[in-house]
Amino acid sequence: RALALLRGARPELVVDLHNNTGRNPAYVVADGLDDPLLQLGALFCTRFVSSAIDLPTFTRAFKDLAPSITVECGTAGDPQADATAYAGLVRLMHLDRLDPVSLTNVHMAILEHPMRVCLRGDASLAFGESPAAAAVTLDLEIDRHNFETVAEGTRFGWVAAGTGWPFEAFDAQGAEVSRQWFEIVDGALISRRTFVPFMMTTHAEIARSDCLFYVASRRE
Repeated sequence: RALALLRGARPELVVDLHNNTGRNPAYVVADGLDDPLLQLGALFCTRFVSSAIDLPTFTRAFKDLAPSITVECGTAGDPQADATAYAGLVRLMHLDRLDPVSLTNVHMAILEHPMRVCLRGDASLAFGESPAAAAVTLDLEIDRHNFETVAEGTRFGWVAAGTGWPFEAFDAQGAEVSRQWFEIVDGALISRRTFVPFMMTTHAEIARSDCLFYVASRRE
């Protein structure tokens, strides 16, 4: 009912401010790359993820009505995350209107075609500097890679012997493609190609209930 009331108000734009876990710089997520979305995102930060993943997010419910973005400001309790949200809202409130504009004076680092990397089934998960008593052990500081360009051959953790393949990731056509991105070599989880990860976290409960992280391509 609340969502129906908000849609009935015919908003001119929608901004959903989020905190997250892990060492993520502030970034914007939106379904599209048109100028109104980029202009709206540039009010908050200079990192933009264009995602067509069909998740039941708040902003997706308004996609057909108005420019709609999610701003991942940073971790809860981080003063910089609060400052990002506040400064962006101040800039937004000073706009007379949201018009398509040239962004030639704003450098936006754009990621596109993201995919969610998740654990399959009930595979157990731990974080550590070496393999732990779990099916999958991810590096204790894996979130340092967020928004970095990760090279082929980078180790992200370990997979216990006898575990089988514990990951899944689906492309836009619904094909399972996790083996195109990762491989297991002598028990180590290794990247098979260059990509940019984001939303990596070291909170096991969140990683299990949501996803381990996203992989994306950097738009040149």
